[in-house]
Amino acid sequence: MLGTLGRCGSALGIAFQLMGDVHEVTGDSAITGKDVLADLREGKLSCPFSLAWVTKRWRSDELARGWHNT
Repeated sequence: MLGTLGRCGSALGIAFQLMGDVHEVTGDSAITGKDVLADLREGKLSCPFSLAWVTKRWRSDELARGWHNT
């Protein structure tokens, strides 16, 4: 029972983190209270940027410059 609850808690934590990452990229800073793209400027490669980086059709020179210039 405890193992099941632990796995459920881990899944919920990951889901919460993913939603936060997506909101940081696509959200309105007035609503989310976070600077849009702050993780990228701080050199943190969050899940949305990791996905964009490995997906060639989404990779852009601007993203690459932003990541490498932090």
